Amino acid sequence: MPAFAIETSFKVPFFRLRTIEAPSLAEACARALKDENWRDSGPCYDASTEPSVTGAWPAGSQYETFSLPIPNQFEDLRKRKALQFDLLHEFIREMVASNSFPLDAQFKEWLARAERALAEANAITNTTSEKINSHS
Repeated sequence: MPAFAIETSFKVPFFRLRTIEAPSLAEACARALKDENWRDSGPCYDASTEPSVTGAWPAGSQYETFSLPIPNQFEDLRKRKALQFDLLHEFIREMVASNSFPLDAQFKEWLARAERALAEANAITNTTSEKINSHS
């Protein structure tokens, strides 16, 4: 039976609280993001990401070669959502640019790609819904 070295990780964001005087909320937010002083920051474990697989190798060869391709469902959920958003955005942009909904071969090809993308989006959404419901 094969053995694998699997690297997993999760991200812990850091937070800080500042009182900022500014003419507007938008300006206060901009100033807060420009502030590079993080000495009084702290970890926010409640906002940590779920663990994900960040690398995989045949056992004994970790970090000596490139990681094996990781199945999508084990990658970081936020990354998967962002990539899926980009893909769906591209499909919508293509349809708007065409300015029509033809039933020719080009549309059928587009529709097949869109259906695959929507299936993946549904899988991501269902995973998210299950995690939210399990914490309720």
